[in-house]
Amino acid sequence: MKYLGAVAVFVLAMPAPAGAAEFFAFDGGDDQNMALIEPARIQDIGNGHKVVPINIVEVDFVETLDITTIEMDCTASQWKVVSEILYTSLDPTSEPIDKTAANEPGWQTVREGSLFQEYFTFTCHWPDVPNRSDAAEFPDIWAAANAAANVIYENL
Repeated sequence: MKYLGAVAVFVLAMPAPAGAAEFFAFDGGDDQNMALIEPARIQDIGNGHKVVPINIVEVDFVETLDITTIEMDCTASQWKVVSEILYTSLDPTSEPIDKTAANEPGWQTVREGSLFQEYFTFTCHWPDVPNRSDAAEFPDIWAAANAAANVIYENL
């Protein structure tokens, strides 16, 4: 996100309902995207490997939610796509499109200074993440994605 403060606005977007999930917002690459990570979904699968869905909300011609599940090798600074599902609306009843096969197969190196490095650092160091922002609480990814889209629209 090129706009300042949008992540902070996301945190204030909605009061926390009972039993809500925490979501952390990250820069999504441009002013039409926001990445969301739900720490409760980070799985430690052993040997320095963690698996996490990275949820990218985009508002362009349509609103989309891209849920890309990534395996991270935290000891070797590498990652690979496990699955990628694209929803062409921010409604849980929208038809999912499986884009997994469109991804680069195998392990990729985390590039210094890349956006992905921030997601990687957050996931691999969770819960001891340095300089992390506050979490926003929502009942599910759909509510979080809609709040993120509203923040993006307000900051375009």
